[in-house]
Amino acid sequence: MHFTPHKVNGKFYGGWYELASGRTVYLAHRTAGEVYRRKMAWCLDNRTLREAQARGVDVVGVVVRSGKKLPHVYLAWLADFYGPASFIHFGDTPQRGLPMGCFRVHPGNTAASIISAAALR
Repeated sequence: MHFTPHKVNGKFYGGWYELASGRTVYLAHRTAGEVYRRKMAWCLDNRTLREAQARGVDVVGVVVRSGKKLPHVYLAWLADFYGPASFIHFGDTPQRGLPMGCFRVHPGNTAASIISAAALR
């Protein structure tokens, strides 16, 4: 896997990951506190999404780090950020948001999470 950092004005926001298959995905690096709480969504800059389209990337996501715990990964199709569930958010920069439940892969639907939740009941 090849990693290329994504920086804007010297600030690290995420990275472009080229997988062994040759496919590239963009992963924004966030903390749990950066979720857009009003809609329980992850937001990505419009500029980053347009760059992903220009690079031919069709999968984008968010890596959430929380101290020494394993990171949580949320993945979605780039097209979902322009679909009916998405929305425009004007924070520091124009962004597009996607509710957490719309991500195709997220920590809540992994096999380990399902087994662990079943064991608690």
